[in-house]
Amino acid sequence: PYLVLIELEAVKVLAESGCTVVALREEICSYGDRFGPLASCCFADIRPYLRLLVQSTVGVDGADGIPDEVSELLVWAKNIWMENSQANTDAGNGQVSAEELRERRKKLRAYIFAVQVVYCVTADLGVGCTTLQLYSPSIPQMTSEWRTSLTFLPGVAPKDGGQKEILPGDE
Repeated sequence: PYLVLIELEAVKVLAESGCTVVALREEICSYGDRFGPLASCCFADIRPYLRLLVQSTVGVDGADGIPDEVSELLVWAKNIWMENSQANTDAGNGQVSAEELRERRKKLRAYIFAVQVVYCVTADLGVGCTTLQLYSPSIPQMTSEWRTSLTFLPGVAPKDGGQKEILPGDE
């Protein structure tokens, strides 16, 4: 039912010329907040709506040449990946409770989701690397995040040198 709320706002944007995309952005953010940490498919669910949001704001002026609603979406995504970064998390001695593993996986999914949103939106905007660098983690940061995920995700055998199955950190 939550994806339907986004679809309803998308239909309004498509049907009404001059319709603002504020409600569409809010529904996308609400959906991402709810399902980003829970399901790896969350980004795939909202990708068409992200594109609609960007396309619907073409020609609308905003700060730094980015429409305000798109800028707010990028700030939202940046906040998500920053809040869920675990690159500086201590893996400890390998003894982690099942609850902590679940929380770490949720944070990893949210991080990946937010980075995917930033890359999708900046690609659709056609803006330069400066904007991408402003809203996304650097490549070394993402690499560090991936390495950190190897230490606490199940299916990983550090003594054998790494992953044994496809896991959320592989995205």
